[in-house]
Amino acid sequence: FIVDPIDGTRELIKGVPECAVSWGFFASSKIKDPSNWGLIFNPFTGFELSSSSTFVANQINQSHYPNHLLGMVSRTEWQQGLFRKYQKQLMKQKTIAGNCISLAPKGSIAYKLALLAAGIVDFVFSYRSKNIWDIAAGTLLCDQRNFVFFERGKKITHLKKQTYTPPLLWCRGENYQE
Repeated sequence: FIVDPIDGTRELIKGVPECAVSWGFFASSKIKDPSNWGLIFNPFTGFELSSSSTFVANQINQSHYPNHLLGMVSRTEWQQGLFRKYQKQLMKQKTIAGNCISLAPKGSIAYKLALLAAGIVDFVFSYRSKNIWDIAAGTLLCDQRNFVFFERGKKITHLKKQTYTPPLLWCRGENYQE
């Protein structure tokens, strides 16, 4: 069992509804092991996603914003200005495949990964190291919905380490170069 009882403690304390309970059962470290099971629950909103939940691919984002990739980043990293240099540039430039990219700050990494797995955004990116309890259930849920986890540009297929080193990216494999 890999559990984070409160991912997004800062948000919880401030009353910002961007925290989550993250719970994963791992029969093995292999992310694609069908015996693995995950659950992420937001106690403020009631949003819940589990390995048993039905998936509808990119239903929300792509239907409203064709040719646009929406990514979520850490609210703390955003406030520290780590993405300021990219924000104006991303909206003006088209990517390799002709997409525009925009970024939105959000709290808890587990919550962001659940939103990605639910098809609400196209990718999650972080400049900060993450512990396995922060990302295990979310990475599993994303993988079950064909999103890939990259650590420092390398595709991760097993969760074997306690800490993962940035840059960290979760996205569809075909969007990695974007």
